[in-house]
Amino acid sequence: MKFWKLASAVSALVISTNVNAVLIDFEEFELTAMNNFVGSLIPTSARISNQYLGTDGVIFSSGNDFIAAVNLGIGHATSGSVGIGGSDGANGLTYAGEFFRANFFDPNNISTQAVTNYVEIRGDNISDGTGGTFSAYDINGVLLGSDSQTNVSGNTFVLAFEGIHSVKFTGSGTIALDDLTFNPVTAIPVPAAVWLFASGLLGLIGVARRKKS
Repeated sequence: MKFWKLASAVSALVISTNVNAVLIDFEEFELTAMNNFVGSLIPTSARISNQYLGTDGVIFSSGNDFIAAVNLGIGHATSGSVGIGGSDGANGLTYAGEFFRANFFDPNNISTQAVTNYVEIRGDNISDGTGGTFSAYDINGVLLGSDSQTNVSGNTFVLAFEGIHSVKFTGSGTIALDDLTFNPVTAIPVPAAVWLFASGLLGLIGVARRKKS
């Protein structure tokens, strides 16, 4: 077992999903989900980006600023029939490279960055011996840890670390994803030093205005 996977497993014993965890199964995109063939043009109707930003505080991207809702079919998707793939940067469907990214924000103030302490995602139900790596990053883009696995039919990739602001999935080119679960996000407060600087700056502006008058 690789170190990061071990770290994730150990952390998961301490941090786990809570009763209010968010589950996104992407099934609401079933009517507009695209075919699952690599290279197919991703239609606008199948693009998922900020649809969950104001409700769950998550925004998705890949090679472009969206991921793709894909009709995998019953038994291939881990729940329902819809899974997700990514864009190759030219609006074509791909499961290769860093094809899934999610960043967390405060759903009550979508311009405010947020963090969570637990994120998991499932691979599809086709066992083909390939695999992928699920990685977590903090607010500064520093790697917190990863979970690397071979796809063995619907296995769950788990990240359990404090301060997760973004996650990325790197695939081999054949594994699709489904069922993103994460603990509710917490907004990152503006540092006290920033407030002090801002209040001091406002004070100086006020003094300057009084001197002019």
